[in-house]
This record gives sequence, C-alpha cells and structure tokens, in this order.
Amino acid sequence: MKIIIMSDSHGRLSVVDLIPYYHLDADYFIHCGDLGDGYTPEDYEKILFVEGNCDYFYDTPQIRILDLKNGHRIMILHSHQCPAFPPEARKIILKKWAKEENCDIVCYGHTHVSDIEEDEDILFINPGSLARPRDGKECSYCILTIDEKNTCHAEILFESQWPF
Repeated sequence: MKIIIMSDSHGRLSVVDLIPYYHLDADYFIHCGDLGDGYTPEDYEKILFVEGNCDYFYDTPQIRILDLKNGHRIMILHSHQCPAFPPEARKIILKKWAKEENCDIVCYGHTHVSDIEEDEDILFINPGSLARPRDGKECSYCILTIDEKNTCHAEILFESQWPF
C-alpha cells in the first residue's frame, strides 16, 4: 500500500495538482491542511483533506480517522489545535489523542517542519510544507508505504527529489 501525505501548500496549488499524476500507484492521498485560497477540497476528488487554521471549508473536518484494510488506523489533522509551547507539548497531545482513537499512525501539519518519528508504537509523520518550510530544508511531502508484512516505511521527499 502507498499513501502520499502532504501539507501546508498555502496556495502552491500547482504542486498539489501534480502530485497525484506522478504517483498513480498510490492508494490514498492525504493533505494535512492549509491548502490555500481559491480552491476547496471539492476541487481535488482524490485527496482526503482536513481543515487547517488558514482554511475556511465549512464542511471539512479538522480531524479524520482513516481505517486501512490492513488494520492500521491513521489520524489526520493539521495540529493547530495543540499548544506550541513547550515544543514537546504537540507530540504529547497527539500521542494522547492517537491512543484514545486507537490510531497507530498520525499525519499532521501546521509546523512546516518535516519529521518522521516513532514513539510507543505510534508513527508520527509531518510531511513538512509544500510551500514554505520553516526548518531550513526544502519544500517536501511524504511517501508512506506499508509492505506485505504490514510494516510501515515513511520517507520525506524534498523538492530536489520530486519526480516533476
């Protein structure tokens, strides 16, 4: 199974448009919020969206749970609902919410900082930003693959690695 995870495009919609066409083999496309002005989730039928703090979609949830056929359960959110300080507070809250919802994968955005981390059997994925990274790295998105043994492998793709 292949899942493409993106976030924080902030109007860089040409990239959001291109990603599905360069990953035709993907099973799911996830956007963790802050799409950008002028478009709505309805413009992208293949992508599961959550509402970010810069989005104003009246019928898009702020948190989604995606149940996969292989037993994995993904929590998707923007994470602006979490406190920013101290820095470790975000992961503490996300871990608590993931456990409450029996999720073993959390995909989130808002920080514009790409990160993949596993903690207490929960895989946390922040794909970074498609438009404005804040970690000194390039713009990015993530590819999550789940192999035949049901093992997750996540990789951040930075702009210089993009296939387009």
